[in-house]
Amino acid sequence: MTVRRLALFVALVAVACGSPPSSTPATDPAPTTPTTVATTQPPTTTTTPLAEYTVDDCGTPPVTFALLCDVYELIAAHHVDAPFDPAELAAGAQLGIDAYEPDRPGGPPERFVCAVPHEAFERICGSVADRARAGTGDLEDVVEAGVASMIAYSLDPFTYYIPPELSGALTEDGLVTAVGLLLEIVNPAGSRCTVAEPPCRMEVVLAVAEGSAYEAGVRPADVIEAIDGIPTEGMTLVEAAALLDGGEGSEVTLTVERPDGSIEEILVERRPPEVPTLVAEQVGDVGYIRLPDFNPDIPEFIHSALEEWRDADALVLDLRDNPGGYVDVATLVASEFLPDGSVMRTEAPTEVLDYPVQEGGLATSGPELTVIVNGGSASAAEIVAAVLQERERATIVGEATFGKDTVQIGFPLRNDGELRVTVARWVTPEGSTVAGRGVVPDVIVEIPPDASPEEVVDLALG
Repeated sequence: MTVRRLALFVALVAVACGSPPSSTPATDPAPTTPTTVATTQPPTTTTTPLAEYTVDDCGTPPVTFALLCDVYELIAAHHVDAPFDPAELAAGAQLGIDAYEPDRPGGPPERFVCAVPHEAFERICGSVADRARAGTGDLEDVVEAGVASMIAYSLDPFTYYIPPELSGALTEDGLVTAVGLLLEIVNPAGSRCTVAEPPCRMEVVLAVAEGSAYEAGVRPADVIEAIDGIPTEGMTLVEAAALLDGGEGSEVTLTVERPDGSIEEILVERRPPEVPTLVAEQVGDVGYIRLPDFNPDIPEFIHSALEEWRDADALVLDLRDNPGGYVDVATLVASEFLPDGSVMRTEAPTEVLDYPVQEGGLATSGPELTVIVNGGSASAAEIVAAVLQERERATIVGEATFGKDTVQIGFPLRNDGELRVTVARWVTPEGSTVAGRGVVPDVIVEIPPDASPEEVVDLALG
């Protein structure tokens, strides 16, 4: 059976609801309430008088600085690597403010309140006033640039800020919906970066087969050199997504470098993503299942398919180009093939959570199971592949997976944007991680993305 559903790719965990904290949590890295001072001439070299401002704390921040206060508090309270050195976070924010280039004329307000979450941030107040004076009166834009830079230069690659105008443009695993691309920034050694600065480059991890970029010719391992003529050097993934996003029917030109070094310009029409397809077919005596994600409808789908195939000689679970989904869904899928034990555990600074195998699996002791993966298999897909490999319940076939060992939660912000925070890392029951190298297959096989189920089964089983 083939099932098409109204669903998008989703992240490892659901977006958390509710408002951001209104006060600095106890886990905040030693905050010190800054002294409120009135400054008419900040310590900066300029021949033009700057706006008069007052430095205050984040108790009741003005709307112009609420984003900085909210993001700092969320990072301090929830990030897996907290506590952070406030000076390092402030230095990251300073880089973005210094590099900010206004996109419209204007002047700064005559007076404003500079609310900072820690005294280490006080020096940005003069810079905010300076940048605003350079060409725009919108302090929120300047502060937003500082927040985005603070995250990009100070935190892990999977924590990022989504501005309000990009709401819906990125799925929770980072897929750019308008063109169907999942990107990453990596250096030649394969380590992930947050900004596309040499030697780090922006590469395609996944081009959704039903997406417009794939149909136009974009493929995994292509390097995105420019978007509509704008070089990607210096961009974050969110900044690239902003350029890739656009109205349905509009077009964007991608300059890509192919793995062989050739350069091509590819015109991509933007359009909503196709509905992901669930596939369950019996190929001879083999039950074949392809899962494009780990959305809530997956457990019932796979359970029903296994009920029909109780007499199958072998099973093939195809997780190629599956960017992940919910942890609970991954647990239920793995539990169909495991009799007992754990699926994984998550580790955070304040707690360790175990995800036990759930009872009722239909294929816990047979038939023979093969799981297919590739570089687009990430997060929840890697959880399932990793534990089935570790328990020797399945033979893993294909190519090394993405290597994402982190869990994110999305927090809504008062400006209608969102902060996606890495709150934990996951490991297999025996403590192994997929970070960096991914799940390494037992058998390396390259399977064409357009191969039919019959061809896939033949290649996977040899």
